[in-house]
Amino acid sequence: MNDRLIKTFSALSNNQRLAIFQKICEKTHCCFYDSTSAEISDDLYSCNVGEISSTFELAPATVSHHLKELKNAGLINMQRKGKFIYLTPLQEPLEELKLFFSGILNQ
Repeated sequence: MNDRLIKTFSALSNNQRLAIFQKICEKTHCCFYDSTSAEISDDLYSCNVGEISSTFELAPATVSHHLKELKNAGLINMQRKGKFIYLTPLQEPLEELKLFFSGILNQ
């Protein structure tokens, strides 16, 4: 669990990446991607890569880098649907953060 937490903290330690992750959660209303489900509903995906680029006025290469870091940390799912790549947050790492901070606060 410590390795995963370190990856999560590292990915979210960049201010632009943190803002992008917050936007992904906000746009999906935190309807998390369920990796166990075979079906993916269209309404689950409401945030795409183009929206991130235009919202933060970042170069596509910069957005790509930040999304790669978030994905490598296991924080987001990226799914191509047609010509768009849609983004959703993953629930597991956020649950781990919640448990981590709950443990610290309850000591």
